[in-house]
Amino acid sequence: MKTKLGISVGALGALAYFASLFAGYLPLLLVAGYVLIAEGDEWLRRMAVKAVTFTVAMSLLSFAVSLVPYLFNVINDVLALFDEYFYPEILSDIVSLLHTIISVIESVVLAILGIKAFSQSTLYIPVVDSVVNKIMG
Repeated sequence: MKTKLGISVGALGALAYFASLFAGYLPLLLVAGYVLIAEGDEWLRRMAVKAVTFTVAMSLLSFAVSLVPYLFNVINDVLALFDEYFYPEILSDIVSLLHTIISVIESVVLAILGIKAFSQSTLYIPVVDSVVNKIMG
């Protein structure tokens, strides 16, 4: 099946995932916005929403990991009132490692989703797919 742009539905779905993988939020939002406004194919619309949902979910996960050192700083500030200190030196290494793991997982999953989209299939991701189902009805 062809889109209004003249390319296959699978290629445009893959473009949404690859836009997120290689270019970031703005190109992803432009592709997803176009798909949601101009294209009528239900599978393609779901893939556009899934690409945005997955990218936002991974960003939120990365943000949550970034909050861990701040939590330890608050604990440390409270303990400082009593002349006690607790800040594990390895914490920054752990946070950095978690960021790297999240980034690798995001890149690999987006690449797999993009490749699978060419054949109009997808990879089931439980949390993301349930959010997409709620959004798309």
